[in-house]
Amino acid sequence: MQPTIVYLHGFASAGEGSAKAGILQRIFAGRELLTPNLPDKPADAIPFLDDFLGRLSGPAVLIGSSLGGYYAACYGGRLGWPAVLINPLVDVAVMRGALGWQENYYTGARFRLDEADLDALAALHFAPGASPTLVLLDAADEVLDADRAVSTYMGRARVMVYPGGSHRFEHLDESAPLLLAHAAA
Repeated sequence: MQPTIVYLHGFASAGEGSAKAGILQRIFAGRELLTPNLPDKPADAIPFLDDFLGRLSGPAVLIGSSLGGYYAACYGGRLGWPAVLINPLVDVAVMRGALGWQENYYTGARFRLDEADLDALAALHFAPGASPTLVLLDAADEVLDADRAVSTYMGRARVMVYPGGSHRFEHLDESAPLLLAHAAA
């Protein structure tokens, strides 16, 4: 039995109905792919993930984008599950720039990111490459520093850096063979 694929979306985004989820559904056609909508506030998302991932009947492959990549790295390491990180957050301090009122890009819901959210993220055990990890980066990510991710994961994970692109990650279709191989390992 092949492991379930779980896509963890980024900050103020959504799993269900997102462009990445649609591409992943096409790449992993015939496989079970779960795309939960995580709570916007990390302090709420972490207990949600504890429960959601704890209820899975077997191992999974975690695919996370941006903040979801941070979650995938933390939970992949904790549970021993493979992780694929797409333009991942590697330093919680970067989230300081988002403190205050925010709006979810998909739902329009407003929420306040506060220190408790940053504390919750910092309390997760972040051990880069603690489980088999594939890191996919667009060099021109305008939100998160691709070089920082390279220095965090080089030697601990398989790292692929694509020229150009953006934080949206323009190379998901091109990365399909890597994703499939990583999910099969």
